[in-house]
Amino acid sequence: MNLAFLFLNVTCCRRFKLAYLMSIIPAAQDDDQAARTKATKLEGRILLAVLIGLVCWGLSIFTWGVPGLYIPALALVPVMYVLLILISRG
Repeated sequence: MNLAFLFLNVTCCRRFKLAYLMSIIPAAQDDDQAARTKATKLEGRILLAVLIGLVCWGLSIFTWGVPGLYIPALALVPVMYVLLILISRG
């Protein structure tokens, strides 16, 4: 009789734990989906900013020729220097 009670108790506990875990999993998946959506939006904004910068640089080359090519590149040297320092520091 004790063995039957023990088996019933373990079975009920397993069912309760399984139901509890199943109720937690969708919340964790929603959090993961929200984090991925936020990261995707950030990546999209960065890509859009880079694309707009390249288009503006191309328009300056089209408008002013060779000075439109090298003056923006020369102006971005300090920016690249700072970015390289930030990357190397981690």
